[in-house]
Amino acid sequence: MSDWDAYEEKTMKGGLAFTAEKIRYLLSDNFECIELRMMNEMDEDSDLFGVPFLWTSLWRKK
Repeated sequence: MSDWDAYEEKTMKGGLAFTAEKIRYLLSDNFECIELRMMNEMDEDSDLFGVPFLWTSLWRKK
């Protein structure tokens, strides 16, 4: 799906998926990666959110 299609249809049809390498490439010009990892899974009754198929990260502005 192109960017144009996403704007025109007003949806990304479920979201975008990036590899760790792509995330680093997209952000590395302006940010230093402190941590990039898959989320920890959290129980439904937890106050925290976490699903193991999503990334979580911490970046520092250069």
